[in-house]
Amino acid sequence: MAVKRYNVRMAGLGGQGVVTASHILSNGVVISGGHSSLVPFFGSEKRNAPVESYVRISADVIYEIGEIIYPNI
Repeated sequence: MAVKRYNVRMAGLGGQGVVTASHILSNGVVISGGHSSLVPFFGSEKRNAPVESYVRISADVIYEIGEIIYPNI
């Protein structure tokens, strides 16, 4: 049986494009006909602050939001 859902967690520092990369991934999934959920997590700092972004990718509708503890990628 093929995996129908992927959980992706991206981490980096502010200014590295982590949130932008997750937006690109999420939009690509939606354009190709899938479903995605995007949750960026960052503070009020501008650069060099810890940043995380969580993207859920699925063929089915996604109802879950929040932090991804055990990502596939």
